[in-house]
Amino acid sequence: MLAGPSLAGARVLVVLLIAGISFFTCLICLRTSESRQVSAALTFIWAISSQGHWTAIDHHWFTTLFSMIAFLSLLPGRSQRIHPFFCGFAAGASALTTSGRGALVVLAAFLTILVRGDKIDTWKYVGGGASIAALVLLYVVANGSFVAAYQDIIVFAATRYIGSIESVPFGSGTGVQYFATTLVFPVAAVLATWAIIQGRARILRDHKFRAALAFGMAGFLGCFPRPDAGHLLFAVPLILPLVSISFVEMPQSRWRTQAIMVAFLGVTLASLLGYYRTVKATVRAPQIQTAAGKVRIVPPDGELGLLQRIATIGSNQRFLFYPYDPMLPFLTGHEHVARLDVFLPQHTTAAQYAGACVQTIRRADWVVIDRSWTNATFHAVFPSMANPQPPEKVYFERAIESDFAVVGKFGNYELRKRERRDERLCANIRAVAQRGMSAHS
Repeated sequence: MLAGPSLAGARVLVVLLIAGISFFTCLICLRTSESRQVSAALTFIWAISSQGHWTAIDHHWFTTLFSMIAFLSLLPGRSQRIHPFFCGFAAGASALTTSGRGALVVLAAFLTILVRGDKIDTWKYVGGGASIAALVLLYVVANGSFVAAYQDIIVFAATRYIGSIESVPFGSGTGVQYFATTLVFPVAAVLATWAIIQGRARILRDHKFRAALAFGMAGFLGCFPRPDAGHLLFAVPLILPLVSISFVEMPQSRWRTQAIMVAFLGVTLASLLGYYRTVKATVRAPQIQTAAGKVRIVPPDGELGLLQRIATIGSNQRFLFYPYDPMLPFLTGHEHVARLDVFLPQHTTAAQYAGACVQTIRRADWVVIDRSWTNATFHAVFPSMANPQPPEKVYFERAIESDFAVVGKFGNYELRKRERRDERLCANIRAVAQRGMSAHS
C-alpha cells in the first residue's frame, strides 16, 4: 500500500481489483460477441458466484486481471488495431504472478498473434514480454536474490508443487454459490464445439473466436493440478468470452431461447442464495477490534478469543504462527519470526522445516498453533497427500511443544509461551534434510 498496510487500504485494493476484472470481462465479451445482453449477463453471474468468501487480495486475482488485459490487447478496437506490446507485457506479468496459469496465458497470446501472420506484431509481443521479464530480473539481481529466486520460483515450484499434494477432483468443494462457475467449463466446451460444427469450422478463421478459444483453454488448463471450486472461479473470466461468442454464433429458436433463460435464472437464483448466506453470516458475525482495524471472522472458531488474548501481549514480543495463518501477523501487529508462513507436509521441504525450527527457538517468544491444520482432518483438503505426518513435521512440532508451554486454548488454536531454549531437537530435522539431499544426489 502507498500509505502502509491497513485494512482500509486492503479493502479499497480488493474492490478495485474485482471491479477491474468485471469491467474487462464484460468489455471482452462485448467485443467478441457484440451482444450487450449476453456480456452483462455472464459478467453478473460470475460476480455473484465468485464473491463473498473469495473477495480477498489473492495472487490469483492479480493473475486474472493481467490475463484479461492481455486478452483485451489482442482484440481490435475502433481503429481495428491490436496492441501486441501491451499484450506481451501483461501476459508476462501474469506469468510472473502465478507461473503455471500465467505461462499458459503467455502461450495462448503468442499462438493467437502468430496465427495472424504479422511478424512485426509477433516481435512486438515478444518485446513486451521480454521488457517486464528484464525489469523483474534487474530488481532481483539488484537485491542479490537471483539464486534464491531461481530456487523458489523455478526449482521449488517444479519439484514440490506440480504433481505433489495439490491434485483434487474437478470441481471439488463446489457449493450452491459456486455451482455456476463450475458448470461454465463444460458448457463452454459444448457451445464451442457446437459453434464449430454448425459453421463447418469456418468460425475458426475468426480472430476473435481463436483468441477466445486460446484464452479459454489456458484458463481451464491453468486450474490444474488443483481444479477445485476456488481455483475454477479465478479462471472463469478467461473462458466467458468463449461462451459469449459461441452462444451468439448458434442458430436461435424460441424453445432454445426459453430453455436457456430458464437455466440462466436457475443458476442465478442458486448463486444469489449462496451469496445471501455469505452476507448474512458476515453481518451476524461479532466485530472485533484488532491492531489492523475492526474485522468480522466467518465462521468464527476461536479467533476472537485468541485475538483478544494476544492484544494483551506487548508489541515487542515475537510470534510463530503455525502452520498456515498468514493473516494473524497482520491482524495482531506482531512479528512472525519464520521466513515461511505456510508449513505443509510434502510441500515444505525438510530443510525449510529445519531453518524455521532454528528461527523459532532462537527468536520466538510465543507460538500460535492452529490444530485444524496439524491433525489428520486437514488431509481432506489435500487428498493426494501420501504422508501427512513426515518426520520433519513431527520433529518440528516436538521441538515447539518441548520449548513452549500451553497457556491458552481457543477453539482449534493453542497459544504457547516460551519456557526454555533448546535447539537440539532441530538437529533431528537437519538430519532428515541431509538424508533427503543424499538420496537425490
